Amino acid sequence: MMFEHILKTLSENGKSGQAYSKVIKHSEKAMKEDSDRAAGYLLLKILADRFIEATGRMATTVTQTENEYKIFSNHVGTLSDAYIAGDPAGISDALNKVSLASLEPFDSSFSTI
Repeated sequence: MMFEHILKTLSENGKSGQAYSKVIKHSEKAMKEDSDRAAGYLLLKILADRFIEATGRMATTVTQTENEYKIFSNHVGTLSDAYIAGDPAGISDALNKVSLASLEPFDSSFSTI
């Protein structure tokens, strides 16, 4: 299993809170099945959880949902590219980059595209 499966799950399920809930479940399963990439899956789980916590009681616009999907997708790409390259320093850099991004609060006032 690679990170793209997580992104596919999100995309195929409407990029909504329910879709992010499925991402959390898939990430947890992937952590157990693909332990070499467990830290990356954990970070994606944290990002999905952040989306759910921030939007659970508020409506989001299509633009906000799409913007968050693009941000999430970029993080998936960062992790995927690093693991495909196989360079330990690159993997560490990618994990650190996504870790820092997980600390950023969800912004419900996304600018429009």
